[in-house]
Amino acid sequence: MVVSVLILSSPKDEHAQAVSGHLVEMGVRAAFWSFRQLGGGCRLRFNLDGSGLACRVQFAEKGLPDAGTGDLDLSGARSVWFRRPGAVATARLAEPWVESLAQWESSRALQAILRMLPCLWVNSPAAHAEALFKIRQLEVARQCGLSVPETLVTNDPQAVRDFYEQCAGQLIYKLIDEGSQHRLPVFERSAGIPTLSLRQADLEYLDQVRYSLHLFQRKIEKAADLRVTVVGKQLFAVEIRSQEGQGSTDFRLDYTVPMLEHRLPERVESSCFELARRLGLNFGAIDLCRDGAGEYFFFEINPAGQWLWMERALDLPISLSLARLLAGLEEPLVAGPWRP
Repeated sequence: MVVSVLILSSPKDEHAQAVSGHLVEMGVRAAFWSFRQLGGGCRLRFNLDGSGLACRVQFAEKGLPDAGTGDLDLSGARSVWFRRPGAVATARLAEPWVESLAQWESSRALQAILRMLPCLWVNSPAAHAEALFKIRQLEVARQCGLSVPETLVTNDPQAVRDFYEQCAGQLIYKLIDEGSQHRLPVFERSAGIPTLSLRQADLEYLDQVRYSLHLFQRKIEKAADLRVTVVGKQLFAVEIRSQEGQGSTDFRLDYTVPMLEHRLPERVESSCFELARRLGLNFGAIDLCRDGAGEYFFFEINPAGQWLWMERALDLPISLSLARLLAGLEEPLVAGPWRP
């Protein structure tokens, strides 16, 4: 089966379903595929010869529940949405090291094959991987003209104490990488570790900092949080009244607070586009805040962030805009070698 849009995610992904629904309404042929299906319901065949490359996935009749049947021509897709492809899974093998090796080999092969597909990417695997480095994001954002909180990354307890004094006790701690959430015990994963304020009582435990690098930032006195969603050359900014609920430090702790569409200053809007462009992203969910003086600060950008909760509350056409981008009806921010 040749498709115009390949969605690398599970059909159970609610965000992917929303975009797929718009593609169907447009008459655009789309298909889902996730890496975990390699472990149970499909076979992949990649060929490279003098005439070029071809890559097909064949689904078994009794594969995974969301695998479907027939085959899928990956190399024929006009655009690919690298949404949340999942991890390669294998059947439980006799030795843990053999299973780990098999997963690693399959994963690296997939990453290489995907990088060769001649299509429009939202976002390319390489750009997605690079954009996940939060510390690098801060410097790129600064270069793009966005204000960033003073930041310290260290495993030196005394450096944290000095920074705490420098910031008059107004300090926050956050994870360096979102993937760290998946290293938590299963019973803690649902909540994860939010952004936390460093309290006076926490200082007596700072010696534990020496065991790992940690990220600390000066705490910004927020007037509101903002989620800015970049979709190609479209931008949707939403103001989140986080200070009115339980998520004053991390708005993700309380989605019940009021939200409204927000008009960014032109310079901030331009900087958001430039940040996404420099990171090679056609889609990005940017977290900003605005302080009491009206200054905007950058926190991070997620190349596969969520948006449905805002779209539904404010009737924003984010899913439609993304579908139009994938269908070739909107101009991308980062062009790709797709076929005419």
